Amino acid sequence: MSSYAYGKITTRRAARVRAKEESESPFLELIAALVPAEVLAAHAFMLTFTTETTGEGEDAMTVITEPAILRWGFWGLVIASMALFLAGRVGDFARLDSLRVLVPPIAFWLWTMLQPISAFDVLGLDWDAAVRGVIALIGGLVLLAATKALDPDSRS
Repeated sequence: MSSYAYGKITTRRAARVRAKEESESPFLELIAALVPAEVLAAHAFMLTFTTETTGEGEDAMTVITEPAILRWGFWGLVIASMALFLAGRVGDFARLDSLRVLVPPIAFWLWTMLQPISAFDVLGLDWDAAVRGVIALIGGLVLLAATKALDPDSRS
């Protein structure tokens, strides 16, 4: 989905809760929160000019050629995911948004951990694929639970 959509959906659901109207299912909001599509797409595009693939088939190997730029890009996308969420919440910022704003960058971080070559690789954490995968999957489940707990309609 998108960080921006997460903000907009949260705004719409919060308004319905305040008006005591029936709120739609939180499923769409959870998907939007956990899949910050615009920063994931930007990350994928960023990889096209910060990496190089040599060889073909099983002999193909991708190497990060611009680690400093990719590192800056990673942190820029973390900030962008937060800004996009806040843009979706303009005019309706709530106290819990100080926690909700952390959901898109954490989701982005976890998604990059799952990818074999990503901006995560330039952060200086020398974790193998198994460690990255297990942390990302468990982290995703914890983030899902936390996001549900931050749902404007979680009082019911």
